[in-house]
Formats: sequence, C-alpha cells, structure tokens
Amino acid sequence: MTISLKIKSSHSYVSIEKPTQISLIIRVVPETFVQFTGIHYVILIDNSPSMRKDNKLDVAIAAANKLSYEIPPGNYISIYLFSNDLEKIYEGPSGNPIALQNVKKGYTTNLHKALSKILQQLAYVQLPVKLIILSDGKPTDKRNVKEYEGLQVPPNVQIISIGIGRDYNEVILKRMADKGSGVYYHIEDPTQLPSVFAQQKVSEVAGYNFVLNVPPGFEVINYEVPVNIPIIDRTISIYAIGTIPPGTQPVQLLFTGSYYDPAKRINVPINEQLIIPRGNEVQVIQGVNQGILSEVRYYSLLKQYSNAIASGSKDATVIAQELRVAAEQTRREDLIEETRRLTGDSKTDLSEVTRTMRKS
Repeated sequence: MTISLKIKSSHSYVSIEKPTQISLIIRVVPETFVQFTGIHYVILIDNSPSMRKDNKLDVAIAAANKLSYEIPPGNYISIYLFSNDLEKIYEGPSGNPIALQNVKKGYTTNLHKALSKILQQLAYVQLPVKLIILSDGKPTDKRNVKEYEGLQVPPNVQIISIGIGRDYNEVILKRMADKGSGVYYHIEDPTQLPSVFAQQKVSEVAGYNFVLNVPPGFEVINYEVPVNIPIIDRTISIYAIGTIPPGTQPVQLLFTGSYYDPAKRINVPINEQLIIPRGNEVQVIQGVNQGILSEVRYYSLLKQYSNAIASGSKDATVIAQELRVAAEQTRREDLIEETRRLTGDSKTDLSEVTRTMRKS
C-alpha cells in the first residue's frame, strides 16, 4: 500500500446515556513515492485591459513558461486566456518553451463563463489536473458567489486561484479553491507570480484521484464532502466533527473510498474502520484527548472566521479573539503564528485560511 489512513478520535469512549460529540483527525499518509508523469497543468489568465498594466499579463506568461521548464518531463501544460470568451493559446508537453505572439486584447472579465467551459472540458479527463486561475478584476458576467455554487468541479481537478491587487472578488476565488480542494493566493505585486506558480510543481506522488467518504452524520471542516484530493504528494490532514447517539453497542465508524496507485497502476479501495466502545460518564470524560479536541476546534473556528469575513459579518472580530485563544490551546507554534498574521483584511485573511486549511 502506497497510502495509509491514520484515524485519531478525541474520545476513547462514547456515552451510553447521552449524545457524545467527537472530533476526528484523519491523516492521509504517503508510504511510497514514485515519479509520476501525466499531470495536466491548466492555466486560465484574465486578459482584461487591467492585466496589461504593470506587465501583469507578460509576467503571468513568463511564470507559466518557467513552470513548464521546472516540472518533470512527461507532463502537460495548457494556457487559456479569458475575457469576452475562453481562448486556448498554448498546449504542449512540459519542458518546452512557450512562445506566444500577438496575444489578443480582451475587454471584459467573463470568469463564470470561462470556468463553466473549462470545467466541462476537464470532466472527460481521467488524469489529475491542476487548474490555476489568475485574475486582477471583478467578474463582469456573474458577480455573486452563489452563482458559482452550481459549477461542478470534477474530482480529478485541483483548483489554485490567484488574485492580484485589490480590485477583484476574493470571495469567489476562495470559494472556487475550496470546491477544488486547493488554495487561494492573494498577491499585491505581480513579481510574486513566479514563486506562486513554482509552488504548484509536483515531481513525486504516492497516489492520485483520492476519494474518501466519512461516516454519516460527520461534518468535514477543511474539505468538501466527499473528500476529493487529485494529487497525494504529502501528508494530508482531514478534520471532522460528528455526534454519536446514546446506546449500548460499540460504535463502528466506517471510512470508504479509493485512490489510484501509480506504482502498481491499479485502483486501491479504502475500507478502514474505527471502533469506539461505550462507557459511563466518568470513562467518557477521562478518555478525552484534549490535544485532538483543541486542534479540531481550532479548525472549526477558522472555518467560522472565514465565513464571517466572506459575508462581512461583525462577528468576525469576536471569532478572531476566540481563534487566538484556540491557537494557544493547541500548543502548535505554526497555528499560533498563522493566527497572528490575521488582520481582518478579507483578501489576505481568506488567502491565509485556505493555506492553513490545506496544510499537512
């Protein structure tokens, strides 16, 4: 097996007499890596007039060119412009120069139209896809994030969204990153683009097209359900909360799914079980793992904070204070430091949230 599932529960016992809310941390752990070819990098670049300012379009194409040279041979890269419509301007194997001349000038930012078209095309692709979306302006076709909920992201597609400057809709870009199990980046300076693109480079993988179904009644905090992760190239942490009703029988929690093993070239089923015995109230309380409870609570609050920031709710300030306390309780220096970086600015904070949610 090239991937293993390590499931930890906040509770060693669940109550006989009353409902017990438990927290779960599910680690998706790569055991064996292989160099993998066949990843398709698809880059959508906003071609509205504002992208011509400060050489943003040229810098974006140069960053794509650099990425093409740095990813291992045998992968593919496609570049599309979107403005009035979606236009493919390049497609070819990695390692080749991307020569583009006389790129047409666009006049609008039809983001929804472009995403709808590209996602429909990618629905027929079996291999993993990294879809990188880059924009510096607000959509001119569909402007409400609710209008993007209906877009179906294929399970093999990871979405990386990048917003440049201050005049774009961060809530839409963040939502698309969430739907595609990816990350949203906010950058002020276009010269940061090569660094962001370089972070998408994948050389070795343990598996791809990973799917995980959690037991009924459990809410996954940091991924959509079912959990679809197109590329497993590092340890992945999945956080979940659920309530176990009272009863006398031990609780059996079943986790199912599958992934493709590129070393053996087969689909591997996932069928893991966690059994939690019943106990009285003293056993339940004494069997609580505070570390797991604190870590999952932190991520739950982080999701609440993200929702409050995205909706412009005044509750964001209160939740931010709770989040700082929760970070200290985890005793994790990385979470404490990341929480300190939250400022209340929707663009920078939503970007930080997606990166924290998807980290190992």
